[in-house]
Amino acid sequence: MYLNKILFSIVLALFLSINSFANELFILPKQKKEVLNHIENLILDSKKEIKIAVYNFSYKRLAKPLLIASKNGIKVTVYFDESKIKEEDELYKEFKKNGIKTIIIEEKLHTKLAIFDNKTAYFGSANWTKKSFNENYEILYFTNEKQTIQRLNNFLSTLN
Repeated sequence: MYLNKILFSIVLALFLSINSFANELFILPKQKKEVLNHIENLILDSKKEIKIAVYNFSYKRLAKPLLIASKNGIKVTVYFDESKIKEEDELYKEFKKNGIKTIIIEEKLHTKLAIFDNKTAYFGSANWTKKSFNENYEILYFTNEKQTIQRLNNFLSTLN
């Protein structure tokens, strides 16, 4: 009986940890550490594909795990806004040099979203910049809802 309670507790803890971000809203900058760690884990735990579309992407902390994922054979695609690339192209060049598929959108790409293995999506108001995570009031929403993920994928397919 005691062993059953321990096993149940372990299974419950694993289930809760896996599903703790299933549909969750976070607010920056207060929850920045939690959210940054979660995004990094989603990137590093991805097995097949990561898609990111963000207006402004200059945060090296989030770029590093993407480079690792790409080197580990994960298909990584990053959509960039053309005007922001003209201002700051360091990460764009680094991604391109390291085999990450980069797509430049000529029209204003004000989107902030990511899809991890078509299982989890993130969207919200935060650019992937240090300032957005550390200083700005932003919202971020994570979901595992299949219909939402499919709609976001459909949106990304219109950008190609």
